Order: sequence, then C-alpha cells, then structure tokens
Amino acid sequence: LVAHLGVQIPAGASLRLGNDTVHWVEGKFTVFDDAVPFDILIDNERLTVTDVGMSGTTLMVVRGVGGTPPATHADGTSVRPLSADGTESNPFGLISSAVAAVSPGQILRIVGNGGADNDVLTTSDNRPYLLGLDDSSQVLEDGSSLEIPQNVVLQIGAGAVLKLDSTNIDAGSSAVGIDRSGAAVQVLGTPFNQVQVTSYKDDAIGGDSNQAGADAQAEDFGGIVTREDSDFQDSLAAFDDPGIFLNYINQATIQYGGGTVTVDSVEQVFSAVHIDSTRPTVTNNTLLNNADAAVSANPDAFDDSRGRIGPDIHGNTVINNSINGLFIRIETQFGQPIDRLVSSARFDDTDIVHVITENLEIVGSPGGPLDDVARTSGGHIDNRVACHVGNG
Repeated sequence: LVAHLGVQIPAGASLRLGNDTVHWVEGKFTVFDDAVPFDILIDNERLTVTDVGMSGTTLMVVRGVGGTPPATHADGTSVRPLSADGTESNPFGLISSAVAAVSPGQILRIVGNGGADNDVLTTSDNRPYLLGLDDSSQVLEDGSSLEIPQNVVLQIGAGAVLKLDSTNIDAGSSAVGIDRSGAAVQVLGTPFNQVQVTSYKDDAIGGDSNQAGADAQAEDFGGIVTREDSDFQDSLAAFDDPGIFLNYINQATIQYGGGTVTVDSVEQVFSAVHIDSTRPTVTNNTLLNNADAAVSANPDAFDDSRGRIGPDIHGNTVINNSINGLFIRIETQFGQPIDRLVSSARFDDTDIVHVITENLEIVGSPGGPLDDVARTSGGHIDNRVACHVGNG
C-alpha cells in the first residue's frame, strides 16, 4: 500500500485507480494499492506510474503524450518547470497560470496541442484544455473559468481543443466593480484545422476527459461571450469615426453549449455565441447540438455607427440547436423595464435566420431618411431599425 499526504495540490490534479478517479485533499492521506500501474493527472498531463522506488520517494512514469520514454519523477518536484514564463519556448502549462501572468496590452495565445501522433490536424487525440467544474464541483485543470483580463486579446489558435463544463469563454466586464474592459477574443481556426469548443464530457474529441462520467449533451456549458465594454474602446471617437472591432470568431466548431452558467453568483443562460452590445465577426463556424440559440444578440448589438452595421455574421452552419438562427434577445427581468432598442440599428446578415419572439420597442420617433435635410456632423437620424431582406 502507498499513502499520499496532500500538501500542495494543483487545481484539478487527480489519481485514477482502475475506473475510479480520486482527488487528493490537502492535509489528508490517500491510501491505495500500487501493485498495478496507476495514473496521475497533473497540469492537464496524464502520467502512468509504472514503478515506485524502493524508498517510496520516486515514481517511474510514462507520459501520456507523444510516446516519451519512462522518466523518474522525484517525490516533491514539479512536473512542469517553475521557470515557465509564457514564451513560445517555455509556455505555461495551464490557462489559469497564463491568465494570472498576462499584463494589459499583451496578447495571450492558446495553441493547439498534438496528441499521441504530435499532429494538431487530428483533433480526436489532441490534448484538450479543460475549463470549468466537474460533476463533483471540482475545478478542472485549466481553471474554473476563462475570463479575459482587461485590455488583453485572447487568441485561440488552429487545432486547439477547449472542453468546458458549466463555464464560458468571457470577454468584457460582467458586473459593476469588475473591470475587464477592452478585453477581446479571437478564435483563429482554419478550414482544415478548426478550433474545437466542446463539452468536458465529449469523448469524441480530445479523448475521454471525464473517464466513466456522463455523456456530452446540450447545455453542458455556456458559450463564447462578448460583452458591451469588450473590444477596442475609444471614448473620444465621434459617431462617424471608423471603428476598430477586434472580437473575431472564425472556423470553430462549437457544440454542447447553450447552458446555464453562474456568473457573479447569478445563474444565467448563454448561447453558444452570446453577443451583448458588441459587434464581433462570426464567420465560417459550425454550431451544432447546442441548447438555446446557435447565436444570440441583444437589440443594441445591431448599432450601425462608426462604419459597422451590427455584428458581421455569415458563412456559418447551424445544425440541431434549439434555435437554428440568430436570436434577438429581448429580456424583461422581473420589476425592470423591457429591453429596448436605443441605437440606430440595421439587420443586414442575410444568410442566417433572425428570430424575434417578443415585441421589440424602439426608443425614438419615426423617421429617416429625410429629404433635403443635411445630416448633422457627428449626429444621426433618430433611432430606428432597418432590415435587409435576403433571398429564399
């Protein structure tokens, strides 16, 4: 028998004994039979222990990735070097470590990890990033959430696999007093190497992360969220000044999202792509098996100022979602006034169905365009919404 005393335990570290997964607890012993090889999971890297040293202070391990030969891992030493500094040659092992270290104005890159074949093009065995909480409310290896810090651009590279449970990828401030303004998310897949955003329980991509746990299903996580103060912020810009729009989601497969996520102690339902008064580019993605809508946006996301007509949404494939389209969220919370359109707006994305299930109230007076009336510099015609009708 072997006894492990939990002293300092990385988030999500676990021990697999046969079909059972055990989480170490700080200050307590975990006793088990080491007569057969067992697995440990540290820093999102699975290590198979093949032998325990005679003194009990060393482990012979086979790393689960890339077929590296067995190595001796001394008791009490780090699996990953403490010198990791986030450079390309010495990257952080965990997303949470990178988020804690990044500074405003920097770019945070999440890159694809090839699996046993070291090929990011074969996503079925790529090493996934794991975010959120498992069914036992234990924090997964890469952190409980991915909230992009203030004035940081998160870039998710081609071939990256992110598996989520009960969490979002979140750009912008979610509550008063929490300033993540200027954050942006860029999903940079390619036609032959898409980014995969899926459920922690999805065994088909990135391996069996939850072992003998439940199967993946819609609403296992929320989605990719862009909030009102995300993206490039320019408080001095006039109405007609060209804008800079950094939020960008391209060539990703997003599935099993559309679920309820607790944000700032409040449960909320999120769409797979959830737009809140921002104008991201959402192109050439595959959105499938999601609860709620494939894409949703509140009315003011369709603002047509600063050379941009609402979000740029085209070329997406939507399959087997609760709403296979672009859902216009008109939210009326108890005791609060109805969500109104207070911007000059246009619906111009003609290759996706726009779904409106509530009355849309437009604040302002009817009007525009006006004959023989010059447009005032820096101003615009009173609030209205224009619709561009597509073919079909």
